[in-house]
Amino acid sequence: LGLPGRMAVNGRGKIETFVCAPSRGSHCRHIRPHGLSFSLISLPIRCLLAVAVLLQVNGSQVEATVPCSSSDECERKLRPGSVCRLNTNTCSNPFEGGCLRRLFGEERHPTLRSCNSDDARLRQRRARRSNDTAEEANDNEQVCAFSAFNFTELRVAPGDWDSSVFHAFILQIVFSELAGVPVTLETSTPGSLLSFYDPDYAFQYPSKTYAHEAVEVAHNSSGADCSDALTRGKSCAHILPEVWNGQEHWWTKARAAGYIDPPGMNGQISKYDWYIPLFVAKHNPNLLSFYGLQGEEKCEMLANTFKTPTTWKDYCALVSEDGCSTDDGVAKRAPSDSEMAKDGLGNRYYVPDHK
Repeated sequence: LGLPGRMAVNGRGKIETFVCAPSRGSHCRHIRPHGLSFSLISLPIRCLLAVAVLLQVNGSQVEATVPCSSSDECERKLRPGSVCRLNTNTCSNPFEGGCLRRLFGEERHPTLRSCNSDDARLRQRRARRSNDTAEEANDNEQVCAFSAFNFTELRVAPGDWDSSVFHAFILQIVFSELAGVPVTLETSTPGSLLSFYDPDYAFQYPSKTYAHEAVEVAHNSSGADCSDALTRGKSCAHILPEVWNGQEHWWTKARAAGYIDPPGMNGQISKYDWYIPLFVAKHNPNLLSFYGLQGEEKCEMLANTFKTPTTWKDYCALVSEDGCSTDDGVAKRAPSDSEMAKDGLGNRYYVPDHK
């Protein structure tokens, strides 16, 4: 497993994964199944759809909570098993006790997911919000069990974008619920928590795009165990679940240094898509493919077809007859030096209101 994602220039690419190369005494290789099939990975996708919809509905970067007034409402919005917490009027995560167990029932999937080191912190946070003690919250429902195999906890470090986090969630589900391996997610921010099993559906994006240093820390840790590094406030991870081909310079050096394994395919295909409105496609069918965008002779056509908004600064410099010295009905004046600062008002776009 490891870092997915070499993107080809033509917009299509193969997703590849990398994992930290075990140091002496490490057991990484014994818990790392190569070549997970798509049928194995596809099972948790249905669980992730709920998270994706919640993020879209709420439009929040760090919370995916769903407001509610009753548990029936939570079951309609999410699925059976979610309850409405009346102290916060939000729905609980129906997958806290496991994705597959909730989807297929205890008879078909009787095994509890593996407990991880974040579970106690998550339950304590939930207890503080519900004014219960941590012990009372833990007694409400047994959501996990400690693995009899005593595997070293696996750390996955997703990037700071949605697909990478969802990919990390899939790995957390597969290892925790099918392989009995405890899995936590690295956010590169000490004290921050990110977990598919978060009872409150909190969704904290990682603070780094690629946690390169965390993989080297895991490699250098005794037995590939990240617990000591984490107590010292260091980021530590065994897997980066999605890495694109722009990082090839890094993984080449990391392979030469010996702290990651060779890339391996994980079955996913990635691509960029080009979307245009139907009326534009009818007007110019050449734009249906990126081939229609290539060539210097296309520049003027593209500029006229896909016009961009004009900033305050550009309007005064390029459009206004007197550089916005007088009010012309669009701009009363030119932006000041302070307004021209980076991300200042002078660089913003303005669209007139039509009431």
